[in-house]
Amino acid sequence: MRRLAWLLALVVAAGACRDESVRIRAPDDGADYNRAALAGLIDTFVAAGRTPTAYRELVLGVDRLRFGFDESTAEVAELNLVLLAWAPLNAVSGQPSQDQVEALAVTVWPTALEVEPGPNERPAEYLLRVCAGPLASACRHIIPEYQGPVLAGVVSQRFTDRVREAVGSCLMCTGDPRYADAVRAFVVANGEATARAHRDQVDGAPARWPVAGPAARPWTAAPLFAIDGQGMATLDGASIVADQRRAAMSAARRGSGGGADVLGVFLGPADRVQTLRAILVDASAAGFTAVALATRNAAYPYELRAYPIATTRGRGVRVPARDVDTIQVLVRSLDAHTTGDVAARI
Repeated sequence: MRRLAWLLALVVAAGACRDESVRIRAPDDGADYNRAALAGLIDTFVAAGRTPTAYRELVLGVDRLRFGFDESTAEVAELNLVLLAWAPLNAVSGQPSQDQVEALAVTVWPTALEVEPGPNERPAEYLLRVCAGPLASACRHIIPEYQGPVLAGVVSQRFTDRVREAVGSCLMCTGDPRYADAVRAFVVANGEATARAHRDQVDGAPARWPVAGPAARPWTAAPLFAIDGQGMATLDGASIVADQRRAAMSAARRGSGGGADVLGVFLGPADRVQTLRAILVDASAAGFTAVALATRNAAYPYELRAYPIATTRGRGVRVPARDVDTIQVLVRSLDAHTTGDVAARI
């Protein structure tokens, strides 16, 4: 079977990556098979700046043309779709994970994940649905905040596999080093994305969080103080050292719009109440009247929940707790002695 390669958008890896276009004309066999229309779609994508939205329009346009493709034109369409995905993927690769999700989840990722977004479906809604069903094995066991980063690794792997297959099937690409460079660019990016996804799978495991019970309240926005498994402290993601905790908490309170009353606190289920009590002392000194102990529902999608616990500045119902108790044991005590309308004191 003759394989055609024409109007191919190439990704060239040479330190930094850039796009080039070459035109390799197929012999005229008297039939068009929607080749001209496909070329027009690609020209429109390039003219639109190779954005994620433009890529989605390209994909939808190719889908409308498929009924008229012959086998060779379908192969050319696939080669272009996978190579042209590089530009929108690479354009946001240095941005925060949530920004990448907003840009790519319902524009570029559906082509790799093979799950179409619903009408007006938002990125977060799309990820929850995808992870609940079609890609459950990849991300149903991940809390929502980390589903996007984990799926980014899946997307990278699938595009890399398709680029390898499409270039390997293109006889007209043989001997052109730019196609080998294109494959290499995807492979390198995939290695980095896979490494990040492995870390995000660990960080996004629901088991890292205490399991919420009946007295937990809905989570509301608050500065979040966290201590990880290695004892490293962060406040809203920024690392802080022990002697800066109160100053950082005070700054976060002032920066939250006139002074927040509640500080969010994340501790692992096996951490000790003694650690939480030390945080309560610092939070009180920083002006907070309570902390919201972060927990999660046990069932997918692991909704974030909170237990309000008063500092010395606030009021609450006394709950029995020993310094040596784990946070998960404390949560069960909170369930037994408080309701969702009452803060605790420990």
